[in-house]
Amino acid sequence: MLSTNLEPDEYPCHKVVASDGRLSGYNLGPYEKLRRLLADGVEFQDGKVSKSLFFHFGE
Repeated sequence: MLSTNLEPDEYPCHKVVASDGRLSGYNLGPYEKLRRLLADGVEFQDGKVSKSLFFHFGE
C-alpha cells in the first residue's frame, strides 16, 4: 500500500492522488504530500491537482 511506503524518497508515492484530484493517504501526512507536490511544480485548482496533469493509461 502506498500509504505505508517506508521509503518515500526512493518510491515517490506522493505523486499518486485520488481520481478527482484530491490528496489522499500518505505515510508522512497531507501537509508533507502537498509540500512535495508543490516542489515538483504541480498545479492546483480549487484545492485539487489540476486535471491537465493527470496521466491517462491507454491513450
